[in-house]
Amino acid sequence: MLAHGFFMLRTRFYLICAIAWLCRTVGAMASPLAPCPLPLEKGMQWTYEGKVEWTEANSTVVLTTNVHWVMEVVDVMEQGEVRASVVRGMPEELAWYEPKQQPGFNVLLAISNRVYRILVNSEKEGESVGRTLTKDYSKMPPTAEEWLALPLAKGQHWGRDTERDDNKYCWYVEDGSVKNPKVEGFQADSRVTSWTLAYRTNPDYQIMEIVDGLGVTRYSYVHHGTVASADVRLVSFKRPNTTK
Repeated sequence: MLAHGFFMLRTRFYLICAIAWLCRTVGAMASPLAPCPLPLEKGMQWTYEGKVEWTEANSTVVLTTNVHWVMEVVDVMEQGEVRASVVRGMPEELAWYEPKQQPGFNVLLAISNRVYRILVNSEKEGESVGRTLTKDYSKMPPTAEEWLALPLAKGQHWGRDTERDDNKYCWYVEDGSVKNPKVEGFQADSRVTSWTLAYRTNPDYQIMEIVDGLGVTRYSYVHHGTVASADVRLVSFKRPNTTK
């Protein structure tokens, strides 16, 4: 009887441990991915045109030029409910433009209803980071920026830097409206929603316009002190295996 009782207690203990482990495991799993307004498939390309301004080093001379900028998804990795896209040339890189600047690389990591932006030094590093994080997103670096919270909705905010009661120092959805975007290579079957996102601080601000199913259609940056600005708009969109 004692042996039987001990066996039953031990079995019950192992069962409780197994249930606790299962609960932790399920809780750690990512929820299903929310639909992303950016079609982040390998080979997608967005071409932007506009103007940038910058202040010449060690002077007060302000220079300006027109810019032609291409953003491209160079690789995509997916495992379960986690998706990593290695992107070259995000328009945010134009915020502090310098002459002869080349496009850099970022990893856009989609987990549940969040998209995180991670700056990397090269395409190779981006692929390595993407593979690592799709296997275990708990290894996300502390430098990761909470870039999008989905689904987008007017009045929504995320990524606060400080505790404030206004809509500064965070991404904030200022507006959402239905439009029919005129972009080469994008044939909208119906009118789609365009979102205006802003990140405003005391020294500067960023504004992004994002169209569902198309992506970032405008990026604007203005610094209020030392002159630095960028304002580019999407002029063409190219899907993989297409000529436009």
